[in-house]
Amino acid sequence: MRRATAILACAMALVAGRTVLAQEPAVIAQTVTIDGRAVTDPGVLDLIETRPGKPFSQTDVRESIAHLVGLGRFEDVVVSRDAVPGGIALAYALIPSRIVRTIAFKGDVGIPDRDLHDRIKERFGSTPSLARLPDLLSYLKTIYRDEGYNAPKLVARRDLEGPAHDELVIDVEAGARLHIRRIEAEGNTPDGLASIPSKLRLTTGDVYRKAEVDARLNAYVTDLRSRGYYEARADHELRPTADGTTGDVVVNVDAGAHVTVVFEGDEVPSRLRRDLVPIEREGSLDEDLLEDSANRIRGYFQAQGCRDADVSYTRTPRNGELALVFHVTKGPQFHVAAVNVTGTKAVPLAELLPRLKTKTAEPFVRSTVDADVATIEEAYHRRGYTEVKVTPTVLPVPGGGSPVPLSVELAVVEGPATIVSSIEIVGAHSVPEADLRAGLGSKPGLPFYAPQVALDRDAIVLALLNRGYKSAVVDARVRASADRRTAALVFTVSEGAQVFVGHILVVGNVRTSADTIRRELELAPGQPLSYSAVSDSQRKISALGLFRRVRISELDLGTPNERDLLVSVEEAPTTTLGYGGGVEGGRVLRQEEETGAAKEVFEIAPRGFVEFGRRNLFGRNQSLNLFARASLRSRATTSAIEPGEPLPTGFTFRDYRVLGTYRAPKAFSTPADFLLTGFLEQGVRSSFDFTRKGARVELARHITQALSVSGRYVIERNNVFDERFAAADQPLIDRLFPQVRLSTVSGSVIRDTRDDALTPSRGELLGVDGDLAARSIGSEVGFIKLFTQGFMYRRLPGRRGVIFASGARLGIATGFDRAVTEVDADGNPVPGPDGQPIVQTVNDLPASERFFAGGDTSVRGYALDRLGTAATIDRNGFPVGGNAVIVLNGELRIPVWKDIGVVGFMDAGNVWAHVSDFAFGDIRPTTGFGLRYKSPIGPLRVDLGFKLARQTQPDGSLERLTALHISLGQAF
Repeated sequence: MRRATAILACAMALVAGRTVLAQEPAVIAQTVTIDGRAVTDPGVLDLIETRPGKPFSQTDVRESIAHLVGLGRFEDVVVSRDAVPGGIALAYALIPSRIVRTIAFKGDVGIPDRDLHDRIKERFGSTPSLARLPDLLSYLKTIYRDEGYNAPKLVARRDLEGPAHDELVIDVEAGARLHIRRIEAEGNTPDGLASIPSKLRLTTGDVYRKAEVDARLNAYVTDLRSRGYYEARADHELRPTADGTTGDVVVNVDAGAHVTVVFEGDEVPSRLRRDLVPIEREGSLDEDLLEDSANRIRGYFQAQGCRDADVSYTRTPRNGELALVFHVTKGPQFHVAAVNVTGTKAVPLAELLPRLKTKTAEPFVRSTVDADVATIEEAYHRRGYTEVKVTPTVLPVPGGGSPVPLSVELAVVEGPATIVSSIEIVGAHSVPEADLRAGLGSKPGLPFYAPQVALDRDAIVLALLNRGYKSAVVDARVRASADRRTAALVFTVSEGAQVFVGHILVVGNVRTSADTIRRELELAPGQPLSYSAVSDSQRKISALGLFRRVRISELDLGTPNERDLLVSVEEAPTTTLGYGGGVEGGRVLRQEEETGAAKEVFEIAPRGFVEFGRRNLFGRNQSLNLFARASLRSRATTSAIEPGEPLPTGFTFRDYRVLGTYRAPKAFSTPADFLLTGFLEQGVRSSFDFTRKGARVELARHITQALSVSGRYVIERNNVFDERFAAADQPLIDRLFPQVRLSTVSGSVIRDTRDDALTPSRGELLGVDGDLAARSIGSEVGFIKLFTQGFMYRRLPGRRGVIFASGARLGIATGFDRAVTEVDADGNPVPGPDGQPIVQTVNDLPASERFFAGGDTSVRGYALDRLGTAATIDRNGFPVGGNAVIVLNGELRIPVWKDIGVVGFMDAGNVWAHVSDFAFGDIRPTTGFGLRYKSPIGPLRVDLGFKLARQTQPDGSLERLTALHISLGQAF
């Protein structure tokens, strides 16, 4: 109100002070201030229509005030003008609105602050306007009364406090909390009114809480309905006493009549009765519900082939109760003995028959036959046969039987085919006709299809809307020839006035800069107001992930053919905190105490994570994220021992990872996202432990919604320790470089069309990653590495929703030769027989970069990393890793009941020491089954894999037949 008054007063003052001249004086000088400080923000200055050097215009002043007020940032706008030599000087004084970012409750609050803040945010958003302060206080008083504070006093300090002057303080005197003095029950209930307090677990002296009483009443009503009182209702009223410290709770219960549902005639399965007749769930006996129930029962039997099923119902009073009697006559059952389609010439039977739902040897269902009639007619309509008729005939098959066999014949009378002879667009003067034709699906010479004509009309309207013709109207007419063989299409266009974008106002952004929001807009001032551009802009701003709500609306300020756009946003919290835990279990390797050989054991490893994020840094959609996770592992499986040495006991957090990531979308004025990541990691493999620390710089870009590319540079230092390899089988590179610096450039291309990243049911994921490490860019060893992967997901036909998932992964790598002088433990060169230092040539990959296979996300018939050829497994049975790997997966995911499902899978793969060693005959197959549970934190997975071709291990024993895995998330 104050803002509107200021605008009106300013306009009146300008009108009253106007001198009637043939020519308005020019604006010589103009100032814009906020709290006395000059404004330099272009987003504000661009909204002012008056300009130095232009003639003064009251219309420009009014529009300027409207634009500034529309920003929502100013409580008042005061415009003054003074006469100066040669014209006038204008001054805009902007009085900013005080923004409420936080609300503080002081005094006798009574209710936890967090509960109050959550309720306010749910109703008024994260930054409530001061204009809604009366509503906010009224809402808070309702909350207090519902919590038993009968006479709360709340006073808000309108002058904002806090260091940033953005804190609204509400002084609270909650007062005494109201206790229940007496409990009265009214109405009727089979339990007797005296039992109501005990049924509701209410006693005198209890603190009154409305939500708690309502919840207990709802539970009692549910109980009554489960006992046959299907129309039971209950509510309550609080009657405070004069002193406001106690009150009477008056409970009104109306149980209604006891209803008995009786099924007479043919049997209705008891397990289906509540779903077919949902009066208990609906709490109603109205005629519409009962009629629907009868139709559901009838439809149930008809779906089983009882085409003549009949169901009726009656209400019958019995001994003071109400009997609801359903009379069921299902009649004989029919099944389809034959299905014939006759009269088809234009559409091949081979195309029609697979589309039909009526199948031989299945129950006869009339609605299915009707659907098949519509299917055939639609197939003809798409070919231009507008007058096709399909007549179903159902006849009993001689000889009878039970179920009664029926023959279904679908007789087709095709009629003439209609072809589009011409398409004419009339009335379009400003938009080229070629642009309007570009979106048409109908073409001369193609079959006429009425629904396509409606789509074409909409396409023309959309093309006009996207050029700013907001009032465009398109009429579509079809002129068919007398013989119905041709049809001329005429689209009559009425363009109306073209509307352009005036100003673009951004409101609601507190931390986010307006430039960040404007950068996502597909529109600019002076452009036609495009419908699609508005929708795309709203979608792109929402995709930033910075806002709870985004809305783009139009403002009509009276300027012909021009609309201002108001971009309203509500910011989401800038700080996020997440944490969680889980468990994984599977077969892993540990050393035998006597021999040091590998032994498979089942290990459970609890794990937890915590994640802290800060988004929208500097108001520019930049974010900072810190992630840490750790697993509790047994020391016996993470430590190396000498033969005869006892295994260590206890547990350790040796498996952990810490990541810090800075992300800047659209960095350096490009479409690419910039990521800077620092990492510290310690991990446990089957044959060794390792640490990694370093930094990664990455540029990533989405080419399309499904296709993305990225380039990375990584500098890291890896340290391998506690190796469980046999000393003689340890790769040379691990002995010469137990600590190695890697400098790597990488690139990847990913195409992802999955419908869900966590539990996909359709789509594909294809990816190619390439890494290059070289001494010329700072790496101590060099290699080239390529890893490709592809996954496919398909929902199989049928009602169960079975999903087939398959995947293939292939990795190949090779190291670059490097001559290295062998040194002893003190770092001195080791002399050879000739007295010269021994020089070794190294071309293997470091342990952290080699490929491994086997485990819960790889080949599930094997323990972690256990799969490999003889050259990649040392003499004690520990995996060494290799330069080539292949992993193949196939899985059927079958829902069973609610969130529980089962899977059957086949996996295969192997690891080779060198790419040249690759042979298809070495691929090892496995199979198995598993259990899935869709938990709130992701799919809980238990898999049991079986080896299909067990081999002899280095110690002479046969490989273990099975491997059990427990984890979170899908295998692939």
